Amino acid sequence: GGLTGIFLGTISTDIYLHDTMFVVGHFHLTMAAAAFLGTFGAIYYWMPKLFGTLPRQPYTVQPIPAAQAPGNTTAYYEPGSLETGQAGIYRINLTELDQRPLWELPALGVHEAVPGHHHQIALQQELDLHPLRRNGTFFTAFVEGWGLYSEKLAEEMGFYDDPYSKFGQLTYEMWRACRLV
Repeated sequence: GGLTGIFLGTISTDIYLHDTMFVVGHFHLTMAAAAFLGTFGAIYYWMPKLFGTLPRQPYTVQPIPAAQAPGNTTAYYEPGSLETGQAGIYRINLTELDQRPLWELPALGVHEAVPGHHHQIALQQELDLHPLRRNGTFFTAFVEGWGLYSEKLAEEMGFYDDPYSKFGQLTYEMWRACRLV
């Protein structure tokens, strides 16, 4: 069997399930891929060109804790705290690696980390607002809208530079569209 698309041609499901270009089955390789794709060395070139203000708070990439990982989402962002010096955390799920293709990581990384949730939430924490508004009020429509905007920015920055990463971006767009119906 295969998956046929306009720009992808045919991808054999056998290749998809066994080729390390698509699926990584080893903990350390997955964390290395997530860390690389989560930080995007090139993104730091773009950030000052795209935004007048950058967050002071750093972020890190860590696995979702083993007890919480089964059945959890592929990845999520966990806000840090400027007041305590805690970095934001881009958490990635290391269970069921055979079901988490690498082509998802570019879109997921920009959505969850930079310029996505980390950028937006870390800047919100720096605003001169009541602490509840600064640290505890996150309007889902705005936060997720910012994540989608970040995925589009990544396209403009050239981050989807091969058909597979572009497929990952389109896969997430399709997934969200199905959830809205």
